[in-house]
Amino acid sequence: MGTTEECTANLVERYSTNLLRPIIAEFCGVVEPTVLRWFNGDNVPVGPELIKLRVFLQLAGYRVDELDMLGRQIRRLGEIIAVGLMTSEEVRDALDYKNVQDVYRLIRHGITRTVPSRQRKLERLVENLDEEREQKLAVWQGRIHGVIDDVEVSTKRRPATNGTKAVATTPHSDSGADVDAPAAIAELLQTMEHLTKALALLFTTLSDAQIEELQGLIGDNAMADLMIEFASADITR
Repeated sequence: MGTTEECTANLVERYSTNLLRPIIAEFCGVVEPTVLRWFNGDNVPVGPELIKLRVFLQLAGYRVDELDMLGRQIRRLGEIIAVGLMTSEEVRDALDYKNVQDVYRLIRHGITRTVPSRQRKLERLVENLDEEREQKLAVWQGRIHGVIDDVEVSTKRRPATNGTKAVATTPHSDSGADVDAPAAIAELLQTMEHLTKALALLFTTLSDAQIEELQGLIGDNAMADLMIEFASADITR
């Protein structure tokens, strides 16, 4: 848990940023040199890029202070923008704000006092896009954890800076004889649980025909194993 700055610093220290930059840039809608400048402290994200970076960190396993402080609806509104279901300008128009900076202030500061008509519009907007938001978050979470797993296999992780608040829930292991095997296994199992939940959320969006198609592709036994795993993820279709 930590601020956006602390979580980002921890991410940079724990992983090879060369390998992470492409997916961060894709998620945040920027080019890789921009991400590098964020990491180096030469520049800081603002507006929609800041919203997207915070949601990326959340999907990577961090508890970001600025997201935790937001109310449920406003946090989900930020996620809607982050996964590309609506632009900041579209949210501005939908909520009858005069300018897009009002949207950023709403999400950045968690402002909850608003006129009743705007509050009802916010509630309807979030509710109408809730299923699509969950689907896209699940897909992105699976992709992000997949990249992190690849990074951990191909690079040796450095220990986190002493005293940092930011702690990710992604797996941790170092090569060599001094590996704490039980801890490494526990963290890998935790990551597998995250991926299972992400797949389970995605599975709930499939039609019956798509489920039959999937079963034909992977076979009956593998499908049965998947259903058992999804059941353990406590997500029902």
